[in-house]
Amino acid sequence: MDKSSLSDPFDFSGPWPTVRECITRGLGPYRTGIGRGDMTVAHAKHLIETYPTLYKHADSPAVGASPPFARQGFACGDGWFSILDRLSAKLIADPSLVVIQCKEKMGILTMYFDGGPATITMFFDGGSATLVEVEAATEASATRAALKAAAKDSAVTCELCGQPSPGPQTINRWVSVRCDSCGWLDDMVLACGFLSNIAAGKTQEAFVADFGAVVVAKNHITMHLGVGASHQSEEVRKRFPHVDWAKLDLWATIDSIEKMAQAEGNFTREELEAMIFQVSPEDIWKFIHEDVPVIEEALR
Repeated sequence: MDKSSLSDPFDFSGPWPTVRECITRGLGPYRTGIGRGDMTVAHAKHLIETYPTLYKHADSPAVGASPPFARQGFACGDGWFSILDRLSAKLIADPSLVVIQCKEKMGILTMYFDGGPATITMFFDGGSATLVEVEAATEASATRAALKAAAKDSAVTCELCGQPSPGPQTINRWVSVRCDSCGWLDDMVLACGFLSNIAAGKTQEAFVADFGAVVVAKNHITMHLGVGASHQSEEVRKRFPHVDWAKLDLWATIDSIEKMAQAEGNFTREELEAMIFQVSPEDIWKFIHEDVPVIEEALR
């Protein structure tokens, strides 16, 4: 590949770049930008440079017949970097091991290797809150132990930030491992998509006249974006400077006042709608069109 093309990270001319070349460009797999759910460039670089034999497919051509690792790289979040680093340091004791895929599967860190199913495939039994092994590795006991320990650690570690997690959960039909903060950030992204759909194809006049859409949108903003923001620490908020957290805090306050008023039963629904901070349908329309796209883009 002509290395001069690396000056433009998104240059799609020439052969498809290897995982290493994507990292050099500051890109994620498939020439995408690095999102909140991806491993950072610095951590991916550390792993392939520190354990070159284990991750030698980082230099394999990214073609259809190549191993998944050559196209996907580390298909898991940055929160599992430390687990992967510890695991890799143990796996290199067996120089025959070469990773062909490294990913999150059913909320568990999962690896596959050249030459056979040297993996611990596990799932989370929510009823007993334990990890259940369903396919044992065929390799040495040390490899088995290392893979099993990493799988268990990943099941209680937020895949995105590395903070403790209660375990794999099904969110939007997808099993994932999140801490409270990251779980709410995921929910906020979903809420942004929902809100965009509510207003899609409608003029402001049509939206304002649709009382049902206005109420649903307002409730979604307060209960998902506002409350979600209330679960974010100052440290987390600093990571997303483009989000107007102060405005989201206002929506969280509206949600709290509304719940208290409804619990006391002192107001009718119409009185409540008119009372709370005088939020008008026009305000909601403006928020959906001006703020929601920014929030969604930032949190992805």
